[in-house]
Amino acid sequence: MIRNVITVIIVALSVSMADAEEVTIPWKQNFTYTTDEVFDSSKPLTVGRTGRTIRFMNGAPEEGRKVQKTGNLRGEYSHPKRVTGPVPIVILMHGCSGLTKPVLDWAKEKGRMLLDNGMGVLVLDSFGPRQVNKTCGPPNYHWGWRRVEDAYSALAWLIDTKRALPDKVFVIGRSNGGTTAIMIATKSAVAGHQEYKFARTFAISPACNEMEKFDFAIPVTIFIGDKDMANDFKLCTAIDGKDSLIKTVLFKGVHHGFEDRAPPYVFNGWRMEHNPKADKESMDEILRVIQSGDTKRASHQ
Repeated sequence: MIRNVITVIIVALSVSMADAEEVTIPWKQNFTYTTDEVFDSSKPLTVGRTGRTIRFMNGAPEEGRKVQKTGNLRGEYSHPKRVTGPVPIVILMHGCSGLTKPVLDWAKEKGRMLLDNGMGVLVLDSFGPRQVNKTCGPPNYHWGWRRVEDAYSALAWLIDTKRALPDKVFVIGRSNGGTTAIMIATKSAVAGHQEYKFARTFAISPACNEMEKFDFAIPVTIFIGDKDMANDFKLCTAIDGKDSLIKTVLFKGVHHGFEDRAPPYVFNGWRMEHNPKADKESMDEILRVIQSGDTKRASHQ
């Protein structure tokens, strides 16, 4: 059943993406700060220890308590037309609901924009291979750390398969994927992955809980609205400028899901509402920063 769902997802994305291919990405244990602890519901999720696991599946309720040492991620890779060889690549990371229709529509639209600007695009699926439905709510922090390793596995695969320019791989994550994008940039995550590192990351409407406790090693730009019911914008603005690597862009009067071109709706008790201005300005900024080649600072302007 899960395999059929993933096939439908890939076909849906492929309709509008150039030179698209379904890909399998080995989940790598090439990091140095992990734990062999299995998920323990008695421990606060914000501790994050079992999120930094040596196992592909680590017994969390969202994955059916299954424990599995190795595994593969899945996704779709698209290369810009009429371009050969390695290119700058952006990894798109879904939120706590996985690859739902709004997320698929977002990936298609933003993927097309990136491809048109000469970048490769990898839409990465963290949940399908683990048979996870959603992780919304308290599991957010735990799964943010879990997905850091998904992103670094994808980074290694993109470089090793000679699809990506090694110093020009980026992440755009939404909601829980945005939280992951922040965690990717922490000093502990970067130091734990000696082989390759990301150029910089972009976090759309992330949860910034606990992020003030970390130091950072690569730049992150955060985009969030002050009407976001899912994540507290004040926690994100509190880390603006941290280590001269965090830039938080706050949109006034903007809700969660501002990047989705859909009528307003309620998901998980949160109001989801498209905001054309915030949507355009965030993508304009992402494209500007990537094309400027600036990977050393928060780029406050």
